[in-house]
Amino acid sequence: MGRDLQFWVDTRSSDTASKTGFEYGLLGGTFLREYIVEIDFPRERVRFLNPERFRLPEQATKENEAVLPIKVVGNRLVAEVSIGGKATQVMIDTGAPDTGVLSGSTARGVGISSSPLPGLRTGSVLGPVDIEFTEAAVLRLGPFELFHVPLMVAPKGFYNLGSSTDSLIGYDILSQFTMRIDYSRQRLWLRRRPDAEVTYLGVPYAPQREAGLLVFPRDRGLEVIGLFPDSAAAHLGILPGDVLLFPDGVKTPDFVAKTLGAVATGARVSVLRTSNGASVEMSLPPSASDSSPGASGSN
Repeated sequence: MGRDLQFWVDTRSSDTASKTGFEYGLLGGTFLREYIVEIDFPRERVRFLNPERFRLPEQATKENEAVLPIKVVGNRLVAEVSIGGKATQVMIDTGAPDTGVLSGSTARGVGISSSPLPGLRTGSVLGPVDIEFTEAAVLRLGPFELFHVPLMVAPKGFYNLGSSTDSLIGYDILSQFTMRIDYSRQRLWLRRRPDAEVTYLGVPYAPQREAGLLVFPRDRGLEVIGLFPDSAAAHLGILPGDVLLFPDGVKTPDFVAKTLGAVATGARVSVLRTSNGASVEMSLPPSASDSSPGASGSN
């Protein structure tokens, strides 16, 4: 881009000393605030626009667009959202993979409760975080309303990563939009996709909710990372850590919908379960003819 780039290297948490188990790099606010940054999630494209040549409008001109005021605090973007009709400030975090994280005090402030979910855990760049699950009936960002939004709650806080409220919204909310961030004029322009739906870790949330579990895409299928008590998934015998397998090892376009639909209705599904270092493929629920819960095994 015709300019020097300054890097900060944290030698305390690199290679085998990483607190997160992985290495990463990022472009921070010191770099980004010199541009109007466009993030086009639907087309997987990022553009850096010259703020002297390009300006965001002060008001939106189309029904599916909005221009919102933001604050830039310590190079972090802070916007207002409404949860259950109560407003709160959250950081806009394009690096957070899920819908959002609320601190315990923020959750109490907007009047929602949370509870631990078997299998559910998370972390940050600073280490693991105690986490609970909740669902916002309505979350509003500007004029845009999202319904049945899964949210994580950090009862003991989130290392002050989310500005003053220690709370943030992440990819699963932001990916519904093409967004342009004007740091200097403190504006956020949003255009919502016409086919936008609430997702959790990139997977449509509604079928996960109906099936009673939370999943994360893996190479062989969908890993169960959260299990709702007394749900269809729990009654089927699914456990946190199970992987709902692709049929014949091949991912099909309708795999997610069909598999989560099967779980919701109690139909048979194939899972990979790992215990004591051994992985076993099995069908749930097991048939009466099954002599053992595993049809085949591998190490």
